[in-house]
Amino acid sequence: MSLNFDQFNSIVSLFHHQVKLFQDKPYLWKKIDGKYTSLSWKQVREQVDSIAKGLKNLGILKGDRVVILSENRPEWQIADLAIMSIGAISVPAYTTSTTSDYSHIINHSEARCIIISSHSLALKALPAVVKSSKCKNVIKIDNDKNNYNEPVNITSWNTLIKENNDDKLIDFEEEAKTQQRKDTACIIYTSGTGGNPKGVMLSHGAMLTNCTGAKELLKNLVKDLKEIRFLSWLPLSHSYEHTLQFFKMGISAQIFYAESIDTLLVNMGEVKPHFMTAVPRFYDSLHTRISQGLKKQGKISQLLFASTLKLGEKNYFNEKMNGLEKITNKLLDKIVRRKVNKRFGGNLKALVSGGSALNFEVGLYLTALGLPLLQGYGQTETAPVVSANPPEKVKLDTVGIVFKGTEV
Repeated sequence: MSLNFDQFNSIVSLFHHQVKLFQDKPYLWKKIDGKYTSLSWKQVREQVDSIAKGLKNLGILKGDRVVILSENRPEWQIADLAIMSIGAISVPAYTTSTTSDYSHIINHSEARCIIISSHSLALKALPAVVKSSKCKNVIKIDNDKNNYNEPVNITSWNTLIKENNDDKLIDFEEEAKTQQRKDTACIIYTSGTGGNPKGVMLSHGAMLTNCTGAKELLKNLVKDLKEIRFLSWLPLSHSYEHTLQFFKMGISAQIFYAESIDTLLVNMGEVKPHFMTAVPRFYDSLHTRISQGLKKQGKISQLLFASTLKLGEKNYFNEKMNGLEKITNKLLDKIVRRKVNKRFGGNLKALVSGGSALNFEVGLYLTALGLPLLQGYGQTETAPVVSANPPEKVKLDTVGIVFKGTEV
């Protein structure tokens, strides 16, 4: 992890730097016909440039806003980078929002274009687009034969790529050099304390500084890894996952997109991720699932599990163990903890929790089982992490130390 995020003036310049280094190596992974299939760094760059040129041909200019309404998938990051490549500003929107929310976001941000992934999301968003005085273009990612009654200009994602995939591509690397860290990269809408969603403007520099903090936090966990895999499932419309994707980019990690929350554990087994981020609710659910599964096990398994929890808690609290306990704990690493980790792919270096307060008992339970859990704290305005627990000194009842580059 020798890369220095501080050397880049924008997210786009970081991306171009990484593409030159890793070219044909796999980068973004998506499940297609039951199997994970990858796009290389070079392939992602080609699509980013084609969509960027397509946006320009649709009349999108520097400083214009473009809404992204999609579940997590490779096209999400490609769209984000394409928008930033022309100096425009991405406006992520939640797939769970209402037509009324979309109407507010489109009008408040003064968006001139919206990128929509699916038919079901189009049905919710198009009525809001029609009411907008500025949003005249819709780009549809999924191919379907559905007709829409709304009088809007709908362009297919694949058509946009084909029409703009030629040798006359604009030199977006040169354009990226004109961008500055203070330039707005995205507007993240958050519910706040009530009323309509509030738009938070985040700069390229703010997100890159957050990436520097993440690098400092995880440097000892990734330094000896030949490859790094992340499983992405938190909505990319949330500032947490949105900024994290650029940290992953900067450490040349491979990003696998989970199919859904229902298939998350299955996907973890397939992907074998080294890291995953989630909100406390997920860890609560994980704790419940493990506990309920234990009740179905035999007496010996339950005793081994109880010993693992007891000794794992003693280890967390730095309580002295006698000789027998030390030997037993090492055996339980192999008999129980390794087996638990294997259920989640077998490669986990850390689970990161953020978004709200982590239940201490849940954190202690998972940590004792050998699932290293790091809690952090942040807010959208800080792009978003303020502090996090370093893996070398975890305190589950705190939110750790302040990120490098952040003032409190």
